[in-house]
Order: sequence, then structure tokens, then C-alpha cells
Amino acid sequence: MPKFNGLEITDQEEENPGSGRSQRTYGYRFPGYAHDWTAAFVPEYNQIWTSPDFAKRKIEKHLPEEIIHANTVSRKPAQIYPLVNYLTGANENPWPDRFADIVEAVFFAFCPYLQDKPLLARHLPRPKSEQGIAAREDGKRILKICSKLAKYVAPGTEPLKAAYDALWGVTGFLSCICPYKPGQLTHILDIAECFSPPNNWTRIRQIFEGLLAHSIEETKQVASEQRAFSLARPNDPHKLVSMMLEFTEEMLKLGPDRILPVFPTLLGITTLELSSFIPLIWLRKKDSHIEASADIFDNTATMIRRVIDMEKARERLGEQSDCPTGQFHREFQKAIISFVANKRPQRPAQTMQYTLELLPKLAEKYLMQLWKKNNWTCRYCQAQLNHSDTQKACERILTTPTKTFTQLACEMDHYEAWLVSSGLQVIQQKTGLKETIKPYPSKAGTLPVAWQQL
Repeated sequence: MPKFNGLEITDQEEENPGSGRSQRTYGYRFPGYAHDWTAAFVPEYNQIWTSPDFAKRKIEKHLPEEIIHANTVSRKPAQIYPLVNYLTGANENPWPDRFADIVEAVFFAFCPYLQDKPLLARHLPRPKSEQGIAAREDGKRILKICSKLAKYVAPGTEPLKAAYDALWGVTGFLSCICPYKPGQLTHILDIAECFSPPNNWTRIRQIFEGLLAHSIEETKQVASEQRAFSLARPNDPHKLVSMMLEFTEEMLKLGPDRILPVFPTLLGITTLELSSFIPLIWLRKKDSHIEASADIFDNTATMIRRVIDMEKARERLGEQSDCPTGQFHREFQKAIISFVANKRPQRPAQTMQYTLELLPKLAEKYLMQLWKKNNWTCRYCQAQLNHSDTQKACERILTTPTKTFTQLACEMDHYEAWLVSSGLQVIQQKTGLKETIKPYPSKAGTLPVAWQQL
């Protein structure tokens, strides 16, 4: 099973981020009303579930938060650990209860940004529940930290841009946090408030990496048994490639029946953040049961634009890596982007098939030399890939027949049928809804599923 080799960057190798009790909560839920949730983003499935207790017009008011959840936790610890729990059928890693206060506070902090407004508290939503009010207060603290950091920006930088860049740096840091128990955000923000950025900073990276370094130093002052969290390595190309190899091997081990329910999440990992989709499950009460339909939002175009912008920025700043992993990462992404552009419209299963068939070719070309030639001159390659589990994963991928990859990907084409059959049973089980959930009536031969571009 993926162990996320080299994931932690603190000196707490003896600590297990999953140690201690963790509740099997079923997602990140907007606490907007006083007594119940309206919608939830369920990270391991990459799905949004709506509550059948509220009218659609009320739910739609809160859907932007769940979309933000989907984008801010994707392929971060807040999603990866619940995914590993699902794949292993175990409870060894954190569930969403560990990350909930961080995830909800980040949503509130992003609200002014999404409205193109200054980072001020008056632009935050005003929830009615106790949990929502607490998350709003945490969001306000994040904004205050960003405003403080923006004061140190290089002269000539537009104030709003400085505040937004600080926001991306702070929230990027928070996405790397792996809490050992729920409710650690207050302590984490105490540490962040004491961080002093470099004078005349110009890049988001200076805030992000500065906060990571500062928190590591602060953590070293605390006895290991008293530490509240560890830190995950940022999702740079080296970490993304390492996760891609280990999860692909796990897919081969488990087979289609086990991985089909989490296909949207695994697609984002195996395509190096270039393709994914978010199923939105609408639930509504009907007589003595609950009816369900699905809108599936294809996030591929947005993800590709973001990756292209990031690569242009890396090139402009001279930060592109010429190590074997960096070369693999760039060529793989170029191939996927070209495939998506030339195969419109294509189904996610087709993208998965192309990805799995491309992976062994590029792994043989770029990655195997790391082990064969003991070529660890890049310290990031060494930190992320110089592990026996990662090497075994790569070797298994190289020795797997193309036919196996093709069959596995083709099975993913049954995802929509699973979504409105066994997928509804999953929702029933996890939410504890008493009424039976049934698919919304549709024409013979069709499913109550609609695809949209996000």
C-alpha cells in the first residue's frame, strides 16, 4: 500500500500521522444552518453529496464551498489519507475529522478572493451554526495573518495582489498540515502569526516555504510526544510522480471492483493533476424514499490551464528541474495535454487508458535510470523516489502487460452505472439516512446522470 515515502519533512520519523483515534466522518460539510449540513465534499470519492432535508435553491447557495473544498484538498493529505483508508479497508490514517477545522477555515479565507474583494472580515459569509461561526473566526485569523505578511512585500507591488499572494502562501502551508488529532488549527495559527517573512518578498513561494521552515523550527522545540502535527512535503513534480507510481501499483493489486468507486480521485493522481471530475449527487425526498440524480463536473480543462500557468511560471523563474523526474513530469504532461486536445470529447476512462499505457514507456526512459545507475544527484529525487517500495512499484508497472492496463481502464467506463446503483448504497451507509435511496426515474436505457464542464 502507498506509504508516501518521504512525505514528512519534520524530524518525527517515529511518529505516525494516523496514530490515535480518528472518527470515520464522511466529508467536509458546510455548517451553514443551525442544526444540519446542506452539502458535503467526500474526499476519498471526490464527490459532493447534498442533504435531502433542504430545497435545491438553499443547497445551491452553499455549493461553491464544496467546489472550493474539492480544489483545495485535492491530492493533499486531507484527501490522500482518507483515500488510503478506503483502499486498505483500515483505519490507520486520519479521516476528515482531523482536517475539518483547517478545511472549513480555508474556505472562509478564500471568500473575499473569489469576489475580487480585499481580504476583510466583512466579506465573509455569516453562518448560523456554532461550528460555522468558529470556522469564520478562524478564517478571519487567516486573513489577518495575510494582511500582516503583505506589508513586507517588495515596493511597487499592488496591495491587493500582495494580499492575494500571501493568501495562497498561507493556505498552501495549511494544506501540508497533518494533524495528530482534531481541532489543532488554533495552535497552528499561533505558530503562523509569529512568522516574519523576508523583507521585500516577491513570490508566493517565499511565504509558503518560509512558513514551512518556521513551523519546523518551532516544532523542534517541542517534545515528540507533545507535538500536534507533522508536515507533508509539497506537491512538487517529485512527490506527484512518486504518488502516481505507488497508487498505480495499488490499482493493479486491487483490481477494478475496489478502485471503481474512487476512480475520480485516482484519475487526478495518475494524470499528474491534469484530469479529474467531481460527481454532485442530488438527493431529494419523495414519498417514503429518497430520489437521487447526478451532475458530473469535468474539471480537466481547468486543471490543464492551471498546470500550463504553473509551468510557464517555473520556466520564467528558472525553476524547472532537469533531473530524470523533472523530465518525466514535463514529457508526461505534454503528452496528456496533447491527447486531451486531440480527443474531444473523450471519456475519463479513455484518458485513464492513455495514461496507463504511456506510463511504462516514460518510466523506462527516465525513471529506471535512477535505480539502475544509482543516479541520485538530485536531492528531491532521492527524498521521494529512493525507496524500495517506489522502485518495486515502478518495476511492477514496467512488467505489466499493456492488455492489463487496457482492461483496467475499460472497467472504469462503468463508473456512471456504479454511481446510481452501488454508489447510492455507499451514501446510505455513510450518512445513516433511514429512507431508501433510489435513482431518479429516467428514460429506458439512460441514467439520471448529466455531464458538465466546470
